[in-house]
Amino acid sequence: TYKEDNYICCPHTATGIKIYHSLNNPKDTIVVSTAHPAKFETVVEPLIGQKVEIPPSLKALLDKKSNYKEIGTDYHSLF
Repeated sequence: TYKEDNYICCPHTATGIKIYHSLNNPKDTIVVSTAHPAKFETVVEPLIGQKVEIPPSLKALLDKKSNYKEIGTDYHSLF
């Protein structure tokens, strides 16, 4: 995708595009981008040989402290 179209995408989107190109009749197919490539910069940058620019809005999110709660593996642990 990057070599042909100069389009930088995340690994998941690249997988979708690869599948799209392998279809026999992709006429009615849509590939949806799942994330900004900067989210996966450690994977994307070595593949394309350049730095991925991080938009300010994404940088603000990435700079925030994570807040999560570990839960069990059964449905009832959600409540």
